Amino acid sequence: MISWLFPIGIGLSSYIFIARISILEMVAMAWLLISIYGRPSTINTIFSKKNARVGFCLISAFFLLLSDIINESSFGVLIKGAGAFVLFTVGIIFLVNKINYNKLIIISFVSSLSSFLLNKEASESSISADNFKFGYAGIAISFTLFAFSYIPQILKLDKKIINCLDIFIVFLLIGLSSWGNLRLLSLIGILSYIVSHCYIQLSRYLQITNLTPIIASFCFPAVILFISIGLSKLFSVVLDLLIFLPPGIISDDAVTKTRQQFNGSFGLLFGGRQELFSSFFAWQDKWLFGWGSWAEDPPNSKYRYIGYETMSKLGYDFDFEKEFKAVELGFTSTFIPTHSVILSLLAWGGILSTVPFYIFLSNYISQFLKILSQKNLSAPLFISYAFINSLWNITFSPFGYTNRIGVAISCALVISYAKEMSTLHHQTSTTGAIDL
Repeated sequence: MISWLFPIGIGLSSYIFIARISILEMVAMAWLLISIYGRPSTINTIFSKKNARVGFCLISAFFLLLSDIINESSFGVLIKGAGAFVLFTVGIIFLVNKINYNKLIIISFVSSLSSFLLNKEASESSISADNFKFGYAGIAISFTLFAFSYIPQILKLDKKIINCLDIFIVFLLIGLSSWGNLRLLSLIGILSYIVSHCYIQLSRYLQITNLTPIIASFCFPAVILFISIGLSKLFSVVLDLLIFLPPGIISDDAVTKTRQQFNGSFGLLFGGRQELFSSFFAWQDKWLFGWGSWAEDPPNSKYRYIGYETMSKLGYDFDFEKEFKAVELGFTSTFIPTHSVILSLLAWGGILSTVPFYIFLSNYISQFLKILSQKNLSAPLFISYAFINSLWNITFSPFGYTNRIGVAISCALVISYAKEMSTLHHQTSTTGAIDL
């Protein structure tokens, strides 16, 4: 029992920040420095395949630091940029190599409780559907996965019962998505179910059971674009059927935003996200070293305007005059818009900083999906959700300090699961699926 106090303490302290550095990250940094001092070969472990080559994120941080020096960024900005990627990497390394898989599961759930309790003031004002995603959403999702996915796995319920519970979870997430203005939570739930229950057959059909990092690096953006365009086609039909539903089932704001965003050439996922285009064009002007961490948008918000103009040319239905007015009145951020971990690196640190991170990301995707297909595994839904949600946040969410912790814990959980299943497979002579 005492051995569980440490992971519970780590989980509870993961969202306690001192100067925007989590206590979890402080513990992780101290552990890593002591480990390297006592055993220099630890560095090889950081870059090892079994750890999804997460050490390449440190190379990204180095080139981002170099970009900050070249662009004469302040020391505070340097810490928020390159320092943040170092902390992100160290957090994953610590959780994967110091905490065993079962205890890491507990950390992932307890950290959600920590985040909720430490942001209780915001949560108490977020019960309404309009603000749900900034308050109770995280703890609601975490409790749903804990109660209906993790507990059934611990009780070793029959596979058919677990499958029914997973379907129930997906419908719960769709309900939360519809009511709480979390329009794409339902997509994350559905994709998680597909990974858990359909990926083995899908990989065999597509002949990608040996999903190498190189293949994953090309497939990842292609799949995002395919899903984005496919969702546009689907939602165009679904929204036409809303007349048959009772009013209030789906919030008017969610319907309005969805209608505005699915008509563009790149599909639903790119609608309303001008930051994706802004950061891409910013990178084109400084493609090698980038603009430096948290770089200011050039005079007259050049790249923000370019992002809006690009969306307009691609056919997205958007109130551009309102957005332009907000920029002119100074109601928007003065930074180059990014709103994505990958595109932040691209705009801030250029191609030199982005490529090493993408090597980690490709290995992360490859390691998890390849072990599912090759070892005939059915991953628990909470693991698949952590996998899909981490990819979503890396692609479409800003790299703030709270998001940094959440993504690090999710990535560590997925990597730890892959390592645990690989070890288990070698230790057993049983044939057929392994479900844990």
